[in-house]
Amino acid sequence: EGVEAFYASACDGTSVTMTKIEDGKIPANTGVVLKAESDTYTLSPTTGATAITGNLLVAVTTAINGLAATEGSNRNYVLKNGQFVTWTEGVKTNVAAGKAYLSVPSSSAALNIDFGDATAINTVNANTFNGARVNLAGQVVGNGYKGIVIENGKKVLVK
Repeated sequence: EGVEAFYASACDGTSVTMTKIEDGKIPANTGVVLKAESDTYTLSPTTGATAITGNLLVAVTTAINGLAATEGSNRNYVLKNGQFVTWTEGVKTNVAAGKAYLSVPSSSAALNIDFGDATAINTVNANTFNGARVNLAGQVVGNGYKGIVIENGKKVLVK
């Protein structure tokens, strides 16, 4: 209890749409993202989980030593600090067994995660970010970021 499991159901090139597994049962060898408050949780094996179709997360059952940044027309991403990030072309990364990576057609260096639970921003405390530009997920973004940002306490569309 207190932990929600999501799979990656879509990617528009800048963000990944996460879909909640409603019954909380994760099929074996399925890549998921777990969302919970910071705490210690015990997850128990179960049976009867329904297979997930359309999951963009690739489960790693055996460690991968040397995953390339791209595979065919897809770019690979790993979860880091609340975003899916990729790495430099020609450089390879390792992915441990029991983890997952995202493989989608995109050229972005990082992809935001959309859990679909934010519906509005009512107030903004401009002093919280000390003049930094943040996206709607509350993540500090650079000047090259495109989309709706909060800058100096106001919502701004950056094209």
